[in-house]
Amino acid sequence: MKKTAVILAALLLLSTVAYPALAFQADTLTISLDQDGNANVAFTYHLSWLEYFAVFTRIADPAFEVQRVLEENLHRPVYVQSAGTDSISLTVEAFARVEKSDGVTTLTTPALSFAAAERVLESYWFAPLISPDFSPTVTKVQFPDGYEETFSEAISIPAITHTYSL
Repeated sequence: MKKTAVILAALLLLSTVAYPALAFQADTLTISLDQDGNANVAFTYHLSWLEYFAVFTRIADPAFEVQRVLEENLHRPVYVQSAGTDSISLTVEAFARVEKSDGVTTLTTPALSFAAAERVLESYWFAPLISPDFSPTVTKVQFPDGYEETFSEAISIPAITHTYSL
C-alpha cells in the first residue's frame, strides 16, 4: 500500500511538471462601491488540482492571502465575507476617497495591481510547478449611480474618479 502511495504521488508530480499551464486563473473581479466609498469585492477564479490540494490541506489559504495583500497595499481594513475553492467575497472599508459638495459626490478609487499576488504565490513550495494568471478575464468597478468601468485581462487597473449626483 505504501508503495502504491509513493507511485501515485510521483505520477501526480510528474503530471504537474508535464502540464505547467494548469494553474491559478483569475476569472472575474467585481468591485461594487457604496456612497461612503466602501467596496464589496467579488473575485472568482479557477485552481489547478495542485493548488486545490494545497487549499484543501490548508497549505495555502487564498482568502487569508488576498486579505493580507489588500490590507498591506490599501492600508485599510478588509473583511472576508465568504471564501471557497473558486471564489472570495470581501468588504473593504473606505476603499474609495469620497468628496461631497452641493449634492454632488466624487468617488476616487485607488490604482490596483495584481502583481503582488504573484509575488505571494512565488513563496510557496509548489510555485515552480505552476503558471498562474492573476489578470482577471473581466474586472468591473461599479459606482452607486450605476456607472461602471470594465477592464479585460488587465494585471493592473488605474485609479478611477467618477462624479455623480443622486
